Amino acid sequence: METFGKFLGGGPTKVAVAAARLGHRSGVITGAGDAFGGTLIHGLVEGWDLERTICYASAAGAYVCSHIECSTAMSTHEQLHTFVETGVLP
Repeated sequence: METFGKFLGGGPTKVAVAAARLGHRSGVITGAGDAFGGTLIHGLVEGWDLERTICYASAAGAYVCSHIECSTAMSTHEQLHTFVETGVLP
């Protein structure tokens, strides 16, 4: 290897950075798909009915989107249950 350059993530991140450099407010939502997919698999493995599984998976994705960082925003089971039951983010 002759050179190394540090660059931010993939295409969506580059678009957000370019927009910010042009003076626009921008952001990137990541982790929602991981939270959705993980919860979906969890529900299926646990034998939940499809409606409950999709409800919790969608709530998990929304939970992550409500936080600044995706890696530290994954909810606990208790937090997700509270969110689904009350509609209020804990």
